[in-house]
Amino acid sequence: MRRTTTLLMVALALVAAIAIAVAVGCAGDDNGDDDEGKGTGTLVFTANGEEFVREGFTSKDGWDLVFDHLYITIKSPTAFQVAEDEGKGEKHGGHPHEDIPEGAAHEALIGEFFVDLAAGDGPTELGRVEDAEVGNYNRLNFDVVDATSEAEGLVSDYEGYSIVMIGTATKGHGSKHQVINFNIKLTEQMRYTNCGPNEDAGVVEKGGVGYAEMTFHFDHVFGDIEGEEDLNEFALGFDPLAELADEDGNLDVTQEDLENNMSAGDYLKFMDALRSIGHSGEAHCDYEPL
Repeated sequence: MRRTTTLLMVALALVAAIAIAVAVGCAGDDNGDDDEGKGTGTLVFTANGEEFVREGFTSKDGWDLVFDHLYITIKSPTAFQVAEDEGKGEKHGGHPHEDIPEGAAHEALIGEFFVDLAAGDGPTELGRVEDAEVGNYNRLNFDVVDATSEAEGLVSDYEGYSIVMIGTATKGHGSKHQVINFNIKLTEQMRYTNCGPNEDAGVVEKGGVGYAEMTFHFDHVFGDIEGEEDLNEFALGFDPLAELADEDGNLDVTQEDLENNMSAGDYLKFMDALRSIGHSGEAHCDYEPL
């Protein structure tokens, strides 16, 4: 009887040992790349001026605006994951690994990127991270800065500027037809944080591609003749800028020129509108000056 009991105890111990081994094996496998929801994909950072910039539009005061170039300098865009039901993450101004919510996966591009939002027929790629952890990069932070000589893609004539708008504005017909060739060079530096969420654009699946888009709404600055009343009340329009053109219809100005020659009210309205351009898709950002 004692021998039978001993054999039974040994058998039970073996069964328990096997069960533990199986459990440990399963737990270890949960960290493997073959499991659903694990592994890596590609996160692409893009900048987008939308059709307003690429195709042109009519300002709230009737100027047809066509952009030959719209340059903007973006620094160190950073995308990160945060649970939306917990609210926005900590502010983080485009400097990787600083003030990201604890434990949140995040990816960044390092450096400055001088981008022409008027080029091409869609968003412009700044760069990509090939081994991004899977998940939803639903928040985005970036800075708009004055371009330095280190900016990738820099057009040397525009070093020192954060935004350069080059194009043509036309209005009226016949004897009232006006044409203004503009080159507006700005030095406003802006920080955008907690942009998002932009629907499912930032979702990276295993072996898949997700997108972190910095979107710039220049209709906020000039208004849109077909836009909503609230937008157009906030926007400057183009008339106050047209008044600064020379007799040949050329408007070649810096931000300092605008401050010195526009009325205080118009300049303040222009700057307030400019600071609101940063988005991710249609999602808004927190703004702070640099």
